[in-house]
Parts: sequence; C-alpha cells; structure tokens
Amino acid sequence: MSISLLLMTAWGADLVLFGDGVPPVAVLARISAATKKDAGEFELMSLREWASQLEPQYAGGELRACQGAPVHRAWFEERLQEASDSVRFFDSDRAMGALTEIEDALPCADETLSRDLVGRAFFLKGMVEYTVGAEADAAQSYADARSMDRLMRFDTSMSPDSRDAFEDATPDSTAVWIEIRPKPDRVWLDGEQVTYGDQGFQVARGRHHVTVESSATTSADIRVEEGGALLLPRMIGDRLVAEIDQPRRRAAFLQMIAYAGQERAYLSDIEHVWIAEKNKNSVKELGVEEAPEKEPGRRGRYTPAGLAVAGGGLVVGGVGTALFAACDRCTAGGLGLIGVGSAAALTGAGIVIADQVSVSPTFGPRGVGVQLSVPLR
Repeated sequence: MSISLLLMTAWGADLVLFGDGVPPVAVLARISAATKKDAGEFELMSLREWASQLEPQYAGGELRACQGAPVHRAWFEERLQEASDSVRFFDSDRAMGALTEIEDALPCADETLSRDLVGRAFFLKGMVEYTVGAEADAAQSYADARSMDRLMRFDTSMSPDSRDAFEDATPDSTAVWIEIRPKPDRVWLDGEQVTYGDQGFQVARGRHHVTVESSATTSADIRVEEGGALLLPRMIGDRLVAEIDQPRRRAAFLQMIAYAGQERAYLSDIEHVWIAEKNKNSVKELGVEEAPEKEPGRRGRYTPAGLAVAGGGLVVGGVGTALFAACDRCTAGGLGLIGVGSAAALTGAGIVIADQVSVSPTFGPRGVGVQLSVPLR
C-alpha cells in the first residue's frame, strides 16, 4: 500500500476519489460544501491512482501482478511467432528472450489470450530449457504448459528429444474454488470463458492465466495450490464513477474500501457526491433524500379464516331466510339458521377487524386516549 494511503489512515482523513478529467480543486470544493467540513480534512486522489496502488492478492498460491503498461494481444502473437522461428533455427538465446518477455507480460494483458497462445509459450520455453541442459526447468515449463492447455500434445515437428519429459509432466486434476473480488462480470481461464457462480469458479491446481472483465479488463498469472479469494483492485476501473448506481459496482467499491483499510470514502464527478461507509455497508448520494421505507402492513394472519367464517355465516343466514319465506312449516328452522348465520358472520367480521386494526394508547396534554389505525394496502 502506498505511503500516501498509510499517512491518510494515520491522520484519519477521509479519502476523496474522482474520475479522469475531473478538476481536483473543484471536487474538493464540492465535497467540502456537501459535508460542511474543512477541505483539510480530506485526502484527494484520482480513482485510477488509488486503485493502482492497491496490490492484488491471492492467498491460495502464487500470484504475479502487472508491473508495467497494458499489453495487447497482437504483441503476444508477434513475440510467440518470433520465439517459434528462433526455435526452428536453433537460436536458443533469441527464443528464450522472446519467451521470457511473454511470461513477464502475461499479467499485463488487457485482452483475452487464447489457450493455444499461453500454453504454446510455455511449451516452447520447456523445449529451449531442455535443449540447453536445464532439465528441471524444462519439466516445470512443460507442467505449466499442460496445466494451461489440458488438450496439448507434443509437437513432433520440433526436436523430439524432450518428449519423455513432456509426457512425464502430468497436470494435477484436483479442482478447487476461486472467488474473485470485486465480483466480475465475466472470467476467462486460460483463454476459455468459465461460469462464475455464487462460489466463484472451479480451477484445477497448477499454473493458470486468468482474465477478468468488469469495469476494466484485468489479468493475473497465478499458480493455484488451494482455493481462496483473488483480490484485483484495479478491476474496479475508472468507469466506476459513471456506474456507481449499479448494485455490483457499489459492492465492488465497498469491498475495495474495506480492503484498503478505509472506514469512509467519497466518490465524486463534481455534479454528484457519493459516500461509502464500510461499517454501514452502504453507498449513497449526498444531498439526495432516499425514499422512506414503506411501513409494512399487518400480516393479517387470521384474516382469511375470519373472511371464511363470515362468508359461511352469510350463506347459512341466506338459506335460513329463504326457508323462512318459502316454507310455512320451516319457520323455526329458518329462524334458527338466520340466528346461527348472523352470529357466524359477526364473529368472522370481528376476527377480520381485530386482525387488521391497530389499537394503541395516545398521550397528550389533555389526557390519555386510544388510537385506531388501519393499514392502507
């Protein structure tokens, strides 16, 4: 973590982040006005600078993160072709130089690299290492190649001397779960898109190239030993400012705030100011009143039963009324049914009223009263 972030935490200043092209002075004035705090109480930093200073982490093995500028797919393809030509012409030094450049740049890929590309690079590296006598290194490179490309077969058009070493480098098939934070939109594992579910995604132990697409495209070169969380702070990207209203982007911002050790941070594009608070697990826009939560109505647990009793009573009373009117010898029976039906209808109505009406005491300067309230649905 950067010195500025450490000092910020020590001084207790609130972090203020802004997107590209936004004047920092204007942002600070906007934040100060919105919060009624002095400008000296804030630490100002661009979102891109802040995210770039948070180191990626993976606790389940080794992780190599990008240490330079983004690299396009075309560059990798050119270097791989250079390495292939050099191997065919027995130029080991030139081949190894190109393959080392590819390996170093893998975490900086800003596009998806195919399984054939990444696997082929380590296959050629293993072949060159075997040729120069570094058999242990060759075994590891072959293992990495077969971990990244499980369908790889030995290329017999190249020197066949190291075929046995290649065949012995059997990849580990044990699968573990990896969760990526912030939660990504799409994930590619060794050039193939994978399904990302509630637990993350499954990957076999070994070396892998992971490409993640969300607000930004981010890559990581990992050697998986155990499952765990892969933290990629740069993935939040500069688009976060424009997309902060999306639930996934809000969650990503909160996760990175917590990862950076911040209790509170502000995000602004001058027109709007959002505040993220870790302990409240919320991101909200300052100056905008959130719609009040609608008070839930009463559950009405006994209302259906009350309505059924009332309805049955009305039916019984209706039958009694019909008998009383049409049958001279049924007067007593009709009156009885009318009485039973009326009692049932009143009972059902009482159940409904008791279930739906809230009765609460009121206290005022003129004494104590009773308040009746009925929820409007």
